[in-house]
Amino acid sequence: MTLPIAPASTSPRFLRLFGGYACRLLRKRFANVRIELTSTDVLQQAQTHNGPLIIAMNHPSWWDPIVGVAIRHIYFPDRPALSPIEMPMYERFGFMRRLGMFGISPEHPDALKEMVCYVRQQCEHAPRSAIFITPQGTFRDVREPIVVRPGVGAIASGLDSVRVVTILTELAFWHDRRPELLLLARDCPTPVCPSTASWTRQIRMSMQSGADELAQLVIARNEEAFTPMLPRGGADVNPAFDLWQRLRGRSSRISPSQRGARA
Repeated sequence: MTLPIAPASTSPRFLRLFGGYACRLLRKRFANVRIELTSTDVLQQAQTHNGPLIIAMNHPSWWDPIVGVAIRHIYFPDRPALSPIEMPMYERFGFMRRLGMFGISPEHPDALKEMVCYVRQQCEHAPRSAIFITPQGTFRDVREPIVVRPGVGAIASGLDSVRVVTILTELAFWHDRRPELLLLARDCPTPVCPSTASWTRQIRMSMQSGADELAQLVIARNEEAFTPMLPRGGADVNPAFDLWQRLRGRSSRISPSQRGARA
């Protein structure tokens, strides 16, 4: 019978190197990687927290684990990483174990209990661990209402002095041939009476509120509401065309009036 949990074998050096790779990959594949202006303060304040940190992210695309690794590399570089992944992925991609990812078999009757126990043990050894989790469990369109599995609430209720931050991401085509990667982070208030149910409810509400807020900014194409999380990479339109335009003393950048954006 499949085991409920398989442990991570974290390598801080590999995590650091892969974090740099993740940032380079995002710069290459996206027109811009932007984070909502006030979100940087949320993440910087979370970094000062002297206990375990849960980062609950939505799960709209294949890119989410790469985004999580980049977020840790930029904002939480000294925090040990911990993240659950389903057992087939754990067994197929062994390098993920070195990133702090541990395997879980959701269908196993003891999976939830064993996961909470494993995370608690890891946090006893490393109290400032950063636990990245996508509590929706499977890929979900950003337009769908947020539904949260109870695992994240069980982990939060099983940890002392835990702080929870929700991070919402969305991919959108704005003005370039490549999509924008847009992020928004919010603190999740601690429930008055912490329990698995109350934490699950609180995290769901925080994620839904963040998703709604981010959606409005995406619809408005409001660049001024964001700041770069990573320096802009690559050409605006096409490398050869950009070079030709520069030789002619022109720019290939699309102006706000051409975009139809608000002045």
